[in-house]
Amino acid sequence: MSFQTQRRGKVGAAAGGPARELDPRHRVSRWVLSPIAALVRTGDETDTVDRLFVTRHVNDLRMIVAAAFIGLGVVLLVAVVSGWCFYVFDWDLVKGSDANQIVMQRAVAGCAAFLRIFGPTLALFGVILAWAYQRGSNRLGIVDLFACEIDTLCRVVTVIDMVRQLVQCRSEKAVPAHFNSQENYFPILDGNSSDLQSLEASVVVNITAFYTFMKTVRDKFRNGGDVQTEAQREDLRTNLIYMLYLGLESGRKAMRDLVEFEPACTERVMVILISELTAYHFLRQRYRNPDEVHYFRLVLRAPGYKRLVEELDAVLEPHRQTLGHVVATSSAERLPNRDVEWSRALLLWPELKARFDKLEAAFSMACIVADGRIAAAKQPSDKGSKIDESPVAMPHGGVAAGMSILRAS
Repeated sequence: MSFQTQRRGKVGAAAGGPARELDPRHRVSRWVLSPIAALVRTGDETDTVDRLFVTRHVNDLRMIVAAAFIGLGVVLLVAVVSGWCFYVFDWDLVKGSDANQIVMQRAVAGCAAFLRIFGPTLALFGVILAWAYQRGSNRLGIVDLFACEIDTLCRVVTVIDMVRQLVQCRSEKAVPAHFNSQENYFPILDGNSSDLQSLEASVVVNITAFYTFMKTVRDKFRNGGDVQTEAQREDLRTNLIYMLYLGLESGRKAMRDLVEFEPACTERVMVILISELTAYHFLRQRYRNPDEVHYFRLVLRAPGYKRLVEELDAVLEPHRQTLGHVVATSSAERLPNRDVEWSRALLLWPELKARFDKLEAAFSMACIVADGRIAAAKQPSDKGSKIDESPVAMPHGGVAAGMSILRAS
């Protein structure tokens, strides 16, 4: 397994699920098709042809093509044996000819026998290969469309800092009394929802969850006109942030499933995580009572966030030394997209780390089992801490530049 694949697996695990390791059966199909891959792959992991040999979204098509390729090999062996038999036997039928004519006639007969068997099979394999490529490229197109729409919606939430505004605003400003939105923010879902059935169940779950939670967020804004008291409005704001948090979490997991190449996966995960950590911090402050059902689900997520941030730090580490070169030369020459995207991820890191450090300072990021119940590990700073709605303290420089890069992207 290559170093790049290992890093994708590490970020995949960090982004909210197990690393994208291939099932042994799928590794067999990749191995069978390796001779074809060696001839047609370009070396660019974003190229459609290259992705068809490695992506998890076409495992079924890859198995079909691998089975057809094995069948082609078996037929090739049978055709070779048949042609050889025609060449070797029945020499007595041409006894009246000289040696050269005999060899030529038997060679023609052997080749004809070989082509009668192998020719139609090769044509059939070509048809299967063309069908698989067309279906696979269409499926990857759907994957890319959903990835772009989910990434764009989550990026908007982070660019306008929507979660922090909801946390800092008073209830009557956070949830207006009148909200009317007729715009369609999910055109890809509305136009291609039937194509989701071709994806794996685990992928569809996160995509569907994201859109459902985001639609609920919009509906919660519309409920502002039905609120009668300030307490009800505050509950509505809390529920609104909770739904937005669940949507961001599902979007991050969807990025792990849909984006399988770097540095796009890391950068998109970090964009989402900036807002997600702010929402998680607010919810940990709101749900402190172990008797509340939300408490356990929130506490259980804490170790995953700590592991996620550590693994993202490890993924970014090899590229930190090149950031200065990228920034210095970006105005003088056109840099590869790969270098630019890594620089965007690196510039997002200070803001992400600042929000995580603030969260870690306020709450324990470890959980324990006590008396058969899940609880957060004790932490001195967790006792009696009040809800802090002040801006996040910025670490050593680079944050303003990082956010400007985010806005420009």
